[in-house]
Amino acid sequence: MHHISTPLVSKALSNRGQHSISYTLSRSHSVIVEYTHDSDTDMFQIGRSTENMIDFVVTDTSPGGGAAEGPSAQSTISRYACRILCDRRPPYTARIYAAGFDASSNIFLGERAAKWRTPDGLMDGLTTNGVLVMHPAGGFSEDSAPGVWREISVCGNVYTLRDSRSAQQRGKLVENESNVLQDGSLIDLCGATLLWRTPAGLLRAPTLKQLEAQRQEANAARPQCPVGLSTLAFPSPARGRTAPDKQQPWVYVRC
Repeated sequence: MHHISTPLVSKALSNRGQHSISYTLSRSHSVIVEYTHDSDTDMFQIGRSTENMIDFVVTDTSPGGGAAEGPSAQSTISRYACRILCDRRPPYTARIYAAGFDASSNIFLGERAAKWRTPDGLMDGLTTNGVLVMHPAGGFSEDSAPGVWREISVCGNVYTLRDSRSAQQRGKLVENESNVLQDGSLIDLCGATLLWRTPAGLLRAPTLKQLEAQRQEANAARPQCPVGLSTLAFPSPARGRTAPDKQQPWVYVRC
């Protein structure tokens, strides 16, 4: 950990082989925390940037239901939204952290970002719009119930939600919860929500053959639209990619 004057930050961060997080406390004072390489984990980064260090490029979802056309100028998804560290050995535990490292292997938390010193003397902080995670209660199954939404810090600690999405005051530390992702965990990046699945969970997921059988069974029952009184038909995946026709069913779920 280095305490340096803010104008010297760029010089201190010139080593691209060294991952580091810089916390700007004021115009004259920054704290830089260096990270070392770890041969036991793999790091994957998520964000809207198309640069090489982003492994999964995520774009905003437009209100119409599809991905936003082109990179949205008003995007609320950070260019380097979050990173996930996966253990290379069983049980391959995956942990999520707010913010990702940029092209020069740095994370910058500016003067206005929420940041603080932890009881053990280290630094931690939150990104502008935050990275929220919700784990399903009782595992991910047909009996699942929604869990509680939490915010994940840059160092992977768990906090209650802020008063508003980008408030500068952090929530309360939740000490009995961790940043370990579970099957069915939802990751909200403020503009897109991702579903985390584990290999074990996917083994229990319905197969394409089972889904097709369900589709044919639903169509054989000739369901009717209660408004237009027309017969509805669920299209096959191949046909479903074209523009929806009048028989296309729509499901309105309660929020």
